[in-house]
Amino acid sequence: MARGGFGQVSDERNLITMKLRISLSSRFSLLLLALAVLAFAIGSLTAQSTAPPANQNLTTNSASNQTPGTPAATPAQAAADAHQVPVMDGAIGTCTVDFTVTDNAQTPIYDAKIKVHIGYGFMYWRKLDLEQATNIDGKARFVGLPSRTKRGLFFTATQGDRTGTAFVDPSQTCNATETIVLEKKN
Repeated sequence: MARGGFGQVSDERNLITMKLRISLSSRFSLLLLALAVLAFAIGSLTAQSTAPPANQNLTTNSASNQTPGTPAATPAQAAADAHQVPVMDGAIGTCTVDFTVTDNAQTPIYDAKIKVHIGYGFMYWRKLDLEQATNIDGKARFVGLPSRTKRGLFFTATQGDRTGTAFVDPSQTCNATETIVLEKKN
């Protein structure tokens, strides 16, 4: 009789353990489902916020180089936009770097891509990759850069088969101005 009673207690423990395992796995599944629904909701909200407002004056003139459905721009606005310095905000600090990208003859380079990889935070585990193209004057600006980095910041500019680099140490110069000269790759 003692043996049967002991066996019943053991069986009850096994049953309770199995129910607990099933309960935990279903809770985990529900948590994953909730996270998936949340991610879908955020994605659909982001897609809705990028659509143009319904009351905005849009043009569909195919004779110009303008894409259908984009706002109409006058030539004066287009010229002003071409000279406006594009700004990339890293939003992880207060430092800034202003760039001018030129070739060997000091001619500004339009649409040169400037890239930087930033490690920041505790033990520099957080990573951020930024990229910005230059305007018609060969200028671009990075703001919101961290004031402390492990080894400084290496910026690489490329356009076609030309490349150039610049090094900035924000702990030494928080608001830097750099010129990058693009040369042909070897």
